[in-house]
Amino acid sequence: MTHITSDILYLGPCPETPSPMTLPYVDAFVSCGFPSPASDYEAEDFDLNGYFVRNRSSTFVVKMEGEALIDAGITPNDILIVDRSLDAKPGDLVLVFYEGEYLVRRYRLEGHQPSLHPDNANGLFAVITPTIDEQFSVEGVVTGLGRRYW
Repeated sequence: MTHITSDILYLGPCPETPSPMTLPYVDAFVSCGFPSPASDYEAEDFDLNGYFVRNRSSTFVVKMEGEALIDAGITPNDILIVDRSLDAKPGDLVLVFYEGEYLVRRYRLEGHQPSLHPDNANGLFAVITPTIDEQFSVEGVVTGLGRRYW
């Protein structure tokens, strides 16, 4: 059985004049096998807004609620950064409005016809090929991901 469900929750736009969100940045690679000497090399602050947001006035965030992109490493409760000023290219992850619901899918072109693909091998999510009679619009391109581990 395949299904289509709204799999995002809109969290809001990026503010026009955000307060800087910076954390200490260590300019070194981190090994996962033993303690790293990187802590001796703290450098400048790292601006999360500058890293994730390219076009502030056209960028917003959504929260992923479904499992359609689990094989792309996107899990429920992940925060997706979406830029509506970018044109979708084949292979991009896109936020779309389709038949009254917002979805995030992998964008492909078959000829000139767009199709929306899940990244989940379980077979529960259908490939969507919008027809001319269906409501469909690309609302933005996913440009980043945030995840918490607590």
